[in-house]
Amino acid sequence: YAREVTRLPVIACSLDATGQMQRLGDWSSLLGQAARREETPDGVRYTFLGGDDLEERVRKLAAAEKECCPFLDFDVVRTDDEIELTVAAPREAAGALRSVFSAG
Repeated sequence: YAREVTRLPVIACSLDATGQMQRLGDWSSLLGQAARREETPDGVRYTFLGGDDLEERVRKLAAAEKECCPFLDFDVVRTDDEIELTVAAPREAAGALRSVFSAG
């Protein structure tokens, strides 16, 4: 009797507790500067007003988060003085998305 096993993606952060607390603080600081926030079907989009320094900060933090939480998708788009950060996750990771980005 053989049983087929379905493998789901791992929905877990690879940071330890201290790293998670620091990262949450980094996100809180950055997201507090957003000019706008809107829900998307699978996540959230933040719009920031700023230039190169802010864009670099957004991109670095998104890249660091993608490294420890590969189940999250990040898209950063720059137009003149606006920087849009869109964060999306599969349905099984909605709780993780909400805990960091207050989405859903």
